[in-house]
Amino acid sequence: MIDGASRKKRRTTVHVAHQHLLGVINTESVRFEAGQLVRILDAGCGSCRLLAFLAENLPRSNSTVTYEFYGFDVYDFWPLADFGEAIDDLARQFPEISWQDRISRIPMQDNWPYPDAYFDVIISNQVGEHLNNHDHFFSEIARCLAPSGFSVNLFPLRHVIMEWHVLVPFAHRIKNFDVLKAFIAACASIGKGAARRRAASVSVDAYSANRAEYVIKYTHYISYSELLTLSKRHGLLLSMRYTKEFYTQKIRRILSRPVAVTYARKRSLFGDWLLVFLLRYVQGVTVVLEKGGHFRPKSR
Repeated sequence: MIDGASRKKRRTTVHVAHQHLLGVINTESVRFEAGQLVRILDAGCGSCRLLAFLAENLPRSNSTVTYEFYGFDVYDFWPLADFGEAIDDLARQFPEISWQDRISRIPMQDNWPYPDAYFDVIISNQVGEHLNNHDHFFSEIARCLAPSGFSVNLFPLRHVIMEWHVLVPFAHRIKNFDVLKAFIAACASIGKGAARRRAASVSVDAYSANRAEYVIKYTHYISYSELLTLSKRHGLLLSMRYTKEFYTQKIRRILSRPVAVTYARKRSLFGDWLLVFLLRYVQGVTVVLEKGGHFRPKSR
């Protein structure tokens, strides 16, 4: 059981992913004009901790624009009670915002409940591996994103060696329930994987069955090439710049050094590509999507 103090500490810990998304948004926000209203959507907002972090820190980083925050998640992952608690937490931190009107809970297969081209920034934090319809997700980004906006997504790919939900290598590659359950149990028996954090009242067999079912039913990893195909299919320009910075933030955290709140816009194209090629096996990539508008067909 987690006591109150530990629960409070866990909730107030700033995730490296949150710091990284803040850095990307700060860096890319140079495209917005002073005085502009910038609407931000967290697609798959879950506990809403990322929204709370951004609502607190983005105005400090860039006071020239006005930010408006929205989020949604799906019924499949967040029971109503947990979702209500997340909204209550936001309301306590930012009582001036009507979060009941800003946070939605929808069926996974439904279109997002927003008008076309409504958001200047769409973000997702390690949601991609849980999507059972990646086409739908990308089509809704393309529909809801403003022409001059951008979407940034922390995206674990099928290439990762470690399945981070169970901390067992290659678990997401095993589709046979009995085999996966046995593999997780075998790792647990030698002290490997997330099983070491299970409650004392839960047996290794029960834990392994639970985690194996979760991985098979609720994770749907795609490959690097499938990601490129999706972006092209939905008319989105894809970049994986800032992937390196996610890992740089992790290293700075380990070394107890201040995290970066903005990144360099001048990039080494070869360096970015090479690091994406390597780091996609570690934990994930940073996917930046835009609608473009650079190309103008010649008049006849």
